[in-house]
Amino acid sequence: FPSHDILRNLREFRAIFRQKPLWLIELNENSVVEKGYIFYKRTLWKNLPAENMLGARFLDVCHRLGFRVGGGLSRIGDNYRTGIERIDKYVIRVRLSRLDYIKKTLRSEVCFNTPSINGACSWRMGEYLAMDKPIISTPMKVEMPDELQYLEVSDDPDLFEEQVEQILRQPESFQHLSNRSLFQQTLGPSPLKQPILRFSSSCFPSLALLSTGRSFEGFSIFLDSSSALACFISSSFNFSYYRDWE
Repeated sequence: FPSHDILRNLREFRAIFRQKPLWLIELNENSVVEKGYIFYKRTLWKNLPAENMLGARFLDVCHRLGFRVGGGLSRIGDNYRTGIERIDKYVIRVRLSRLDYIKKTLRSEVCFNTPSINGACSWRMGEYLAMDKPIISTPMKVEMPDELQYLEVSDDPDLFEEQVEQILRQPESFQHLSNRSLFQQTLGPSPLKQPILRFSSSCFPSLALLSTGRSFEGFSIFLDSSSALACFISSSFNFSYYRDWE
């Protein structure tokens, strides 16, 4: 990799590492779903114009049906406008803290997802799974587990809004969706750390000698306390390279 890519990756890893682990965040009453409220926030990407427009169309439907809507569309850098009125009316310049983002997402009745760059899975999908949220999504571009529960809508603009509106008018169609067991069994910190530990032991045999000692135990705890959302998609689903930071 070029040196600037290495430095950029190190900065991104540092930002992820410094995030407060989900299991240390007190949610309590903030995790209660708020009827009639939908929170949706995504980053606009210049090479994902169709997905950007779908985000705006989703917000259009939510407003049209009378939902209380939180979030919006954000951009990276100083240029906060796309020149497309339908998108720009939802552009926000306020940055949410990670904790506020989690709390607002947990309050949302349902969440919306689209594939990310090169068809990879977005960070949002991982976050929704970790928070056990009902998910509406346009068609996935990569293979997904059969156990994954979500409602699929067309990415065809002529069909998208009609299908989303039909789902939102019938909350019973998504309220029962749950991916909690899928996340806990295959995507949480404990199952994810096992292949990392095996890989580390194979590359550094000396680590195997510490497997019963406190040092190895400390390394294991460190992996547990790291944010599962930072790595579980690429580790568990073998998704292609993507960069949909939010």
